[in-house]
This record gives sequence, structure tokens and C-alpha cells, in this order.
Amino acid sequence: MISYLKNQFADEINMRISVLSPVFQWGVGFFTTLKYQNGTFQLLEEHLKRLEISARYYGFVFPKKDYMSLLSELIFRNNLEAGRIKIILFEENPGNLEVYIQARELNINKAPKKILIAPHRRGENPIFRHKTLNYFENIHNHKQAKKSGYDDFLYLDYHNNILESSFSNIFFVKKNIIVTPSADLPILNGIIRQQLLKNPSWLIEERKITVGELSEYSGCFITNSIHGIVEVKQINWNNNIYNFSLRLNRELIAEY
Repeated sequence: MISYLKNQFADEINMRISVLSPVFQWGVGFFTTLKYQNGTFQLLEEHLKRLEISARYYGFVFPKKDYMSLLSELIFRNNLEAGRIKIILFEENPGNLEVYIQARELNINKAPKKILIAPHRRGENPIFRHKTLNYFENIHNHKQAKKSGYDDFLYLDYHNNILESSFSNIFFVKKNIIVTPSADLPILNGIIRQQLLKNPSWLIEERKITVGELSEYSGCFITNSIHGIVEVKQINWNNNIYNFSLRLNRELIAEY
């Protein structure tokens, strides 16, 4: 596949970065993943804004580029009708962020999920509010959930508040009420999450949700920028099984 690195398009197998760089040594950097479909880079400006906020929060200057043109060229060179785009900002030289962009075929999985609550708790570190390259915990836990027969882990804090899954925000439904964990908690404020909160068709309340409330909800779904809205059919907490039978409106799901 053709990728973009440091102002050049090239075959990604020929691209190189220094093994002495901060990104290789310590995983210093940020990323975002978005969908290219029907000729549109979905919510590109929102993704770039989040990258810029994260870069500035950690003391970096956000690399200003014509990202729309770069992404369009990448889609053209890889001859993709639909794609999964990943933009990475990484520290190769101290204090300076470089840009790497890759494209892949778009594969969307809308099958309802089974989720296992993680055995360990998450603390208050602000890094969880940013999409950094320190993603080993998420990748490892996702694999462990798969080995246990589930699709992902769901994280709690030390007060048993529900947070998010490894790659998605989570929402619960009770009658006509939809609730989602507050952004004040150590979670990523996902792009699709932001869009749902702004959409008048979705009446959503942000608040703390404890794991003890799970039996009160008839529906559950997760969101991320690639798969959009995906229903959750079951959550397992210490072998207590919570099944969710409520099906969501197909037209609303199709918007994302």
C-alpha cells in the first residue's frame, strides 16, 4: 500500500524511522482513524481538531498541512472506493511532530457484541482522554477478551463507574432515555459520541453510570468512527450476565 510520511508518498514497506526516536523508544505520538465512504472523509475536521487539542495539551505544535488534499491523493494512489484512514502524529526528533498517513480497505462489522467487564480498574490519568500511541493496553485487553469468547473489554473506574470499551464509547437505553458516561470521567470523547450528543434526534444524558445499574437498561450500544453505531447484546460482570433485547431504529443507525 502507498502511504504518506514526512512530505512524501511511497510504498510503506520502504518507509523508515529512527529506532532512537521518541516514538520508537516510548510511543510518543497521537493518532486518529476515520472512514472514507461515498466520496467523503467522514468528520475529517473534527478528527483533526481532536488531534490538535491533544498535541497542544502535551506541549507540541500541531503540523499544519492540507490534509484533505493529502488524503484524497492517498485514496487515488491506492485505488480505494472506500477506506479506513489513519493519521499519526509522532515525535521522531525531540519536540517535533511528524505526520504519517495510511489507508486500508474499509471493513465494517455491525454484528451485535458481547462485552466482558475488565478485571482491573482504570484510574484518573488524563492520558485516557487522548488517543495516544500508547495503545498496548487496549490491544492486549481486546485480544484477552477475544480469547474468553467476547468481543471486547469494558472498563470501570475505582468507584465502579462504567467508562468505555477498548475502542468504543458506550450508551445505555431505558424506554426513551439514552445515557452515556460523562466526559468528565477518564474516557475518550469519541467523534461519533460528540455527533450523537449534538444531534437533536438523539436525546442523550451524560452522567455517571455504575455497574450496579446494568439490570435497569433494556438496550445498549457502542460507537466508534469506523463501525459507527453497533448494538451490544450482552455484558458479563463477574459471571453476572446482562442481556439487552432492545433493537435500535435502523434509520438512525444508518446515519453513522
